[in-house]
Amino acid sequence: GEGAVLLAATSAAPDTRAAQTAVRQVRDTSAPGSVLVGGRAAEVTDTARRVLDALPTCLLLLGAGLMLLLSAFTRTLVAPLKALAVAAVSLGAILGALVVLFQDGRGAALLGGFTATGTLDASMLLFVLFIALALSVDYEVFLLGRIREEFDRGGDNRTSVVEGIARTGRLMTSAAAAVAISTAAMATSQVALLKFIGIGVALGALVDAVLVRGVLVPAVMAALGPLTWWSPTCTGPRPGIVAADKRGGADPDASGST
Repeated sequence: GEGAVLLAATSAAPDTRAAQTAVRQVRDTSAPGSVLVGGRAAEVTDTARRVLDALPTCLLLLGAGLMLLLSAFTRTLVAPLKALAVAAVSLGAILGALVVLFQDGRGAALLGGFTATGTLDASMLLFVLFIALALSVDYEVFLLGRIREEFDRGGDNRTSVVEGIARTGRLMTSAAAAVAISTAAMATSQVALLKFIGIGVALGALVDAVLVRGVLVPAVMAALGPLTWWSPTCTGPRPGIVAADKRGGADPDASGST
């Protein structure tokens, strides 16, 4: 067959929105045969499209896996749903901050200078968000485990939340600070991509440990009350109370005695 090779260039950088728009316009051009577009701009466009196409399936599998894991851990259905909801809030806050700082370029002067392209690299954005999600789930398991332990001893929901936060808050904050300091050091790099990863992970750790775990999670659990621990398969007494009854006495922690 016959074909033609045309070399074209744009004044826009390959990873900008203008360059990606140009790629789509060329591909939509009417031609006697198929139109194939290569180059760095086309590569960026195709990568973003493939990532976005696979994202719904990835999120579905991820959500189902986390739901099963947290349900097995907490023996309830409501707490895992709450965990996924607050994790989504945390990721949304991180995404918004990254858009303002890097896509809009409002953090360029603060972060040592870089050229904002008006877009975010899709693969690197997902990389940062998945790390932030892993940290979020890690803190959630740690906090929920302590709260559930207090609840199973016979405490009411509000007291269990207060005790859980009091016993884990300092440790979670210290862990988040360690992650934030170590990754924020990447912001001193002259490579914008390293700045993006470092700031994104640092924000994820701090936002989740301080705002989400310290404020949002306790507020939601207090509002839900005992519904937090509802499960269709667990309608009997709580394990801590059953254990106390078998010993022939009340659980000391449930009554507050020492």
